[in-house]
Amino acid sequence: MKRLAIFCLAVSAFFPATLYAGGIVTNTNQSASFIRMPAQDATISIEGVYYNPAGLVHLDNGFHVSVNSQTIMQTREISSTFNIMNQQNFQGDVFAPIFPTFYAVYKKDKVAYSLGVNPIGGGGSADFKSGLPSFEQQIAVLPGLLLLNGLTDPDHLAYSVKSAFNGNSLNWGFQFNASYALTDMISLSLGFRYVISNNNYEGYLKDVMINPFHPYNPNGAGSMVSAPLFFGALSTAATGAATSMQGIIDGGGGGF
Repeated sequence: MKRLAIFCLAVSAFFPATLYAGGIVTNTNQSASFIRMPAQDATISIEGVYYNPAGLVHLDNGFHVSVNSQTIMQTREISSTFNIMNQQNFQGDVFAPIFPTFYAVYKKDKVAYSLGVNPIGGGGSADFKSGLPSFEQQIAVLPGLLLLNGLTDPDHLAYSVKSAFNGNSLNWGFQFNASYALTDMISLSLGFRYVISNNNYEGYLKDVMINPFHPYNPNGAGSMVSAPLFFGALSTAATGAATSMQGIIDGGGGGF
């Protein structure tokens, strides 16, 4: 027993990546029966195509097919500690109307061949109607930058922005296994999985407004104004000032 424990520790140390190969985005709800009983690792039913391929040798001889689907609805919340934003909590709705799994097994005496097709990762969409913290952070720093550059005062540091984010992710897994029963208690399996990944992300930042207390604010000092409009007014003023100085420079004034 002591030798076995030492051997297991040695294997764990030698193959550390194997212990965490699943990753945080791997879907584990790969059958409808998972909802009733999440502990499927030792199953000897057809769901073993994904959870326990070696256990398929305990099925009856013949063909076995399983097709099922789930409808998944979740709410995801992201919180930020970037406290100069207008909001710190962002909520997204996750929806997967169809989450299918397909398993097929052919069992003959001590041998079982199996095929599985399922969404290994993703499988739905996440809709954040107010965007993400990483979006708004880029806008939340604008009032502070205006203050730092003398373009507003401490009483006029407001901003507003419209943002949204929608992401769709689907990773199809195609898996084939061959299983063999060495004894009634011990069986082995060998298999491979091919994954096709498809990810789509859409989002926007628009209608950025600020309220600089500055004479070049087109809507009046301290009023909310479109950020591009305000910066455009500053650019026009700076260009005009540079143009007016050009005559002095051409006349040799640049040498002083």
